[in-house]
Formats: sequence, structure tokens, C-alpha cells
Amino acid sequence: MSDMYKRIDKLLEEHGITGSQMSRDLGMSRSFMTELRKGRAKSITIETAQKIAVYFDVPLEYILGDDYQDCKKAPADAGKRSVSDDEIKFALFGGDGEITDEMYDEVKRFAAFIKQREGDKK
Repeated sequence: MSDMYKRIDKLLEEHGITGSQMSRDLGMSRSFMTELRKGRAKSITIETAQKIAVYFDVPLEYILGDDYQDCKKAPADAGKRSVSDDEIKFALFGGDGEITDEMYDEVKRFAAFIKQREGDKK
């Protein structure tokens, strides 16, 4: 049984969700958790790990295996999540190709424009 399986299984248990339900919700193969549990799958793609991390609102590093004492947020951090620029770039561009700083800055300017436009409507 892989450590990754144990971490994902712990999250499933904490949230009262089955592996089948998570797989359905994320559009993954139903056998995904079985393959991990039995050791036939030794790793997962970064895209799959990112989906699972977002699904459970935990750091990507937790799913990938960095040793976190506890992936739950402290009460003072409830509702808040620190997201790195790399995670944002991955979410926006799907991890495809080289994302330049100029491309990322353009997306941020566009997001600021939309936010301003919506604020002006109120």
C-alpha cells in the first residue's frame, strides 16, 4: 500500500467520501484507488494530484508526499488558502508549455479589469 494511497484514503475518511465518489466527482477511473492500494500504480500525474488537492483543499505537496504533520488548517486560517503563482499558472494554463511572466501578468491585468468592471456595476 503506497503512502500516497494512505494520504488520499485518510482524506476520504475525514470527509466521509468513498474513493468511488471522489473518482466520479473528478472524472477519474473507478479503479484508480484500487490500483494505488495494490501498488500497481506507483505514481499519478501532476494533473490528477492537483485535482485531488483542490477537491480536498489541501496543498498539492501533501498529495505528492511531502511530510506535513497535519494537512488541516489552523482555526485562524479557516477559509483561507495560500496559493503559489505556480499553482495559479497551472490552473490557468493547464500545465501546458512554458508560461512567461508577460503572459501571467496579462492574465492578472485582465482579472483586475474584470474585478473593477464588476465593482463599478454595484
